[in-house]
Amino acid sequence: MPNRLSNPTHWSHRAEEARAVAGQFRDRETRRIMLAIADGYDRMARHAEKRLGILAPQKAPAENGQGS
Repeated sequence: MPNRLSNPTHWSHRAEEARAVAGQFRDRETRRIMLAIADGYDRMARHAEKRLGILAPQKAPAENGQGS
């Protein structure tokens, strides 16, 4: 098991938590800040995935059922 900093699941959970907290705020600016923090956690999860080599390669549109 990778350490917490290299664990994409850890960062994904942090993003979910930040979004849940954001939903509790009435102030738009505070919500915006919390959502930006959640986006940062999502980026950290993607970076951890890349470090671990588990990020699935992007498929071309014709390969994933889009297009003709």
